[in-house]
Amino acid sequence: MDETSVLHATKTLVDYDPLLGSLLVLALAGIVALFLWAKSLLKQLTQSQANHLEDVRKYADEGASTRAIVSANTEQIRSTGEHVAKMFELARTHHETTSRLFDFVKERMRHQ
Repeated sequence: MDETSVLHATKTLVDYDPLLGSLLVLALAGIVALFLWAKSLLKQLTQSQANHLEDVRKYADEGASTRAIVSANTEQIRSTGEHVAKMFELARTHHETTSRLFDFVKERMRHQ
């Protein structure tokens, strides 16, 4: 059905009964408008879903990188804690050794 046949059919309806033909043409125009509006809403919904899915993927990627950063920081904190514990142990051992050395020197000095 081409444009000229639609126009001819419309003109025939309007010529046959001006009121009924006009109402029918308006009803058909309304149906076409509703169809186009529904199609537009469907397109917006599809685009909205695509945008939402893209946002979800972006936030998931950001979450994964954040988890990796937190994991690396946790490992660094654990390692630093181990080093600090070793330093305290070394300081304690050094203090004990130095204390024994001073005690030894004092004892030697007393016997001389």
